[in-house]
Amino acid sequence: MIGKWQALVIGCEDPAKLAGFYQELLGMIRVQDDEHWISIGDAADRPAVAF
Repeated sequence: MIGKWQALVIGCEDPAKLAGFYQELLGMIRVQDDEHWISIGDAADRPAVAF
């Protein structure tokens, strides 16, 4: 295997607000949540959408 897709990263001013919108829209869960970085996905071991 050459590589593994980890996440799609979207830069934004308010990660919590945008992550909440996409979390509800896509029916995903938060897999990482800290002060400046939030990731949502189906599970912690699958590719995520990060803000």
